[in-house]
Amino acid sequence: MALKTKHIKLSSTSVEKVQVLLDDLGWGYDRMTSSGQETLDKLFKIFGMMTNAEADWLVSKVEDM
Repeated sequence: MALKTKHIKLSSTSVEKVQVLLDDLGWGYDRMTSSGQETLDKLFKIFGMMTNAEADWLVSKVEDM
């Protein structure tokens, strides 16, 4: 099923609100299906946020210091 694409412009305030909501979803990452995780990772990238894998890598580098 193909979705119709509608392009919208988001204000910086709206982008920030979406980023906060995505961050909230990230806390349930381990309980998501692999498909849900992939979708959330894609959304993180679209909104310029680190994926869980990127965050885990960064934490491992800090812990190795």
